[in-house]
Amino acid sequence: KFGLFACCMAKANTSTNTKDLHEDCLECRLVGTGAMMGLSTYFFVQWKTAGPATSLSHHRFTAALGTAFALAGIARFLI
Repeated sequence: KFGLFACCMAKANTSTNTKDLHEDCLECRLVGTGAMMGLSTYFFVQWKTAGPATSLSHHRFTAALGTAFALAGIARFLI
């Protein structure tokens, strides 16, 4: 049972308390936060580098996605 999420899987398999089943290890939180922040960065770069021919709705949509993934990353780390 070696792998990136082996610590969480081992913890979930040995725990009988339902609260413990929903807690993540630090590594899982960091990976999830990094993924969300990476997506957020990608969407913000797309938003900033979009040319003037791009529609206003596209600009708003990519900015909204960047903001949503940034908030999800923060929530993933704190919750």
